Amino acid sequence: MLLMLSGINSFKTIKEVIRGYTGDRKAKQIYSEFDKIEVLKFLNFSGNSFRQVFGDGYLRPFELATFRLNNMNEIIQNWGDYILREEYLPQRGASILLNDKNQVIYQFLSSDVLGYSSNMRDPLGFLSNLIKE
Repeated sequence: MLLMLSGINSFKTIKEVIRGYTGDRKAKQIYSEFDKIEVLKFLNFSGNSFRQVFGDGYLRPFELATFRLNNMNEIIQNWGDYILREEYLPQRGASILLNDKNQVIYQFLSSDVLGYSSNMRDPLGFLSNLIKE
């Protein structure tokens, strides 16, 4: 797992980690100016902080990293709820969408640890095509 997280045989992982800290002008922002953000129960600020420092309308520096840190903290605190079978822990990311008949209508299997979409700048963009159908 540590080798995968360091980017060995997972070449896009490091790029995705760096994007979390540097931001991405072609991706959507995560937090609105009204969101209340708590990091590890001791740092509290609003989404307005991102707007004041970095502007609006794109994935700002540290925004994705903050979001990921909060997700990681949530998972660690509730490990037994999220990780039911630890043998699947080293599996890489994926997105699979099923219809009402349990048939796969969309599937993306990542070769990288942090990937879960073919377009990480707009991870749910694939839904636009599915909604038209």
